[in-house]
Amino acid sequence: MSVITWIFLGLIGFYTAMLLYLWAFQRGLIYRPDPLRPISSPYAHHGLSEVKIKTKDSLDLLAWWFPPKESQAPVILYLHGNAGNLGFRADKIAPYLERGFGVLLLAWRGYSGNPGRPSESGLYEDGEAGLRWLQSKGIYQNRTILYGESLGSGVAVELASKGFGSALILEAPFSSLPDAAQAHYPFFPAYWLVEERYNSEGKIPLVRIPVLVGHGKKDTVIPYRLASKLFNAANEPKEFLTYSDAGHNNLYDYGWGQGVIRFLEKNLSAN
Repeated sequence: MSVITWIFLGLIGFYTAMLLYLWAFQRGLIYRPDPLRPISSPYAHHGLSEVKIKTKDSLDLLAWWFPPKESQAPVILYLHGNAGNLGFRADKIAPYLERGFGVLLLAWRGYSGNPGRPSESGLYEDGEAGLRWLQSKGIYQNRTILYGESLGSGVAVELASKGFGSALILEAPFSSLPDAAQAHYPFFPAYWLVEERYNSEGKIPLVRIPVLVGHGKKDTVIPYRLASKLFNAANEPKEFLTYSDAGHNNLYDYGWGQGVIRFLEKNLSAN
């Protein structure tokens, strides 16, 4: 065989090996948990208490509970992204605590010292378990805000599409996980390789509560166009806050927290 043929066969072999790698190790690319239990003591002045959330499959999940300042104030169920632990999000929720909102900051299975292994169906159950815990405290639909950060946006949309929540807040969301995978691996059929779907674009037309989307134009993790695609599929009332210089993890540096509060004050008072 000629040198060109050997090169061609080598390229085919490399491509096939990469294809198999992406398929076999996709779960490790999607979920990147920090298994260490975070330290909550630095946030005790906010009234934080560590609580256990029981799932239907008998897992006890760690969550940080920040009660609202007033008994009828809104409460945010904060569903975090695919990496790190609860401690990475504590500073993000500061604007909401200062405004007097309550926050339940939930850690996924396999994250923050929790048992279990993350999966799409598992995270959906974790989110529903968080809602059940809030309901056990007398906090029902009219006071519950669903907040999804990055991967957590897929869970927030899932819950909202089932009729939960009074508002839906999406920080750096995607239209679907296959769309995000294809954007990262454009030379592979990544869209069809991904087993976890998180099809938010297909579910968000079922959402009948106010929707706020925030995204940075310089986001290299989830392209801006995927958030725009999701937003276009949503029903009114909805709002899209664009941050020209923001990336994936720094929307709060550009005023996102204040934007969320303005949106909630406007839409919750209107209901």
